[in-house]
Amino acid sequence: MGRHRVARDHPGAARRFGAGAGLRQEPADGAGRALRRDGLGQGRLAGQSPPRARGAQRGAATADGARAAAGQPARRLGGGGERLLPHRARPDDGHGGQLPGHPDGVGDRELRGAGVRAGQPAGRPPRPAARPPAGGGAGGAGGAGVNGVNGVTRVAGTAPHQAPSPPAVTPEAGRLAARLGYWLRRPGLVLSVLVVGAVLTAAILPELFTSRDPLTGVPAEKLRGPSAEHPFGTDQLGRDLFARTVHGAALSLRATSLAVAVGLVAGSAMGLLAGALGGRVDDVLMRCADVLLAIPALLLSLAIVTALGFGTTRVAIAVGVTSVAGFARVMRAEVLRVRGTVYVEAAHAAGARRHSVLLRHVLPNAAGPVLVFAAVEFGAVVLAVSALSFLGYGAEPPTPEWGSLVSEGRDYLAGAWWLTTFPGLTIAATVLAANRIARAWEGEER
Repeated sequence: MGRHRVARDHPGAARRFGAGAGLRQEPADGAGRALRRDGLGQGRLAGQSPPRARGAQRGAATADGARAAAGQPARRLGGGGERLLPHRARPDDGHGGQLPGHPDGVGDRELRGAGVRAGQPAGRPPRPAARPPAGGGAGGAGGAGVNGVNGVTRVAGTAPHQAPSPPAVTPEAGRLAARLGYWLRRPGLVLSVLVVGAVLTAAILPELFTSRDPLTGVPAEKLRGPSAEHPFGTDQLGRDLFARTVHGAALSLRATSLAVAVGLVAGSAMGLLAGALGGRVDDVLMRCADVLLAIPALLLSLAIVTALGFGTTRVAIAVGVTSVAGFARVMRAEVLRVRGTVYVEAAHAAGARRHSVLLRHVLPNAAGPVLVFAAVEFGAVVLAVSALSFLGYGAEPPTPEWGSLVSEGRDYLAGAWWLTTFPGLTIAATVLAANRIARAWEGEER
């Protein structure tokens, strides 16, 4: 501020003022001490008379003597204008102006809440407590004071001490919480897992659920309804139906597992060869699969089991043959997808043999969707095995099996409804639970 001179050889002066650069800059008329003078390039230049860009700052007007020299005019408060905020003076900055900010105690409205400044709307956070003066307070001599504002403990002259932060979550804990949340959001899936787990446990260790003999009955207790002693009631020979259902899970699940294994192995081998070899081999194998799909599954199973003979193992083989075509088509589609990937082509380019590429690269990467399809087929195979057992092609009496238990109770539906209801509910619960788990697995694979 004050007077300014511009050097004659300064390039900025030549650009701004032309050939007359370097002329002394004059203050504007009326500029007094402690007031802002004309800035560089403004005001009147010596030797020239262009219009001034900005006048210098002048002193405060004194025409209105009724108003305070450094006061603020009264203005309306709020949108309705129902109240007026009275003016009050600000401290002078020593140069005729006012210091920015509000002085202490500004506003004369009553407080609207505890710890709120005057004129501050309700709902705002309370103002912090006042700090102790430097060099005093409870800390004693040497300026040792304690400040507890906003939950931070600080002794004067020392760094603030924050409260200890909670321990960081480890990756293992995060993954465990994510898995727990996944199961908690799917109660139906949890129930399905419990049902399938209970059925598998009953098939492996039936003694955990009942100690009664499924083949021995008490004639005096025949056709008794469900009770605490007999949860599922008794049959026409006095045998405990709950014990027969629990022990029948072993035969039913054994036949189901064997049928799924037959379809998985035979169908996967057919699809792998068809997808890997292609050409005429693919055409012949897929036409055979189309023939199997054209025949109804139950009719084909009846034809096969009639040719093989009665029994649980023969029923499982018959049901497994009917599911070969589905496994073959799924495996072929996956082999065709994986065969065109970069790593398979790189293996061929590196000189690997065809069977090595199929077993080490193609088969492991194509097995996922096939296993999901096996889980989906599990419920359908349970129904197929139970249907053949219901028709009398399964285990011979008195060996308990879920399908044969339903068949034995159909003659007593009028007076002993529990003979068919509880074995039928067991089959339905197992099928629904298996399908629910298969759908969840299929969603994870996608």
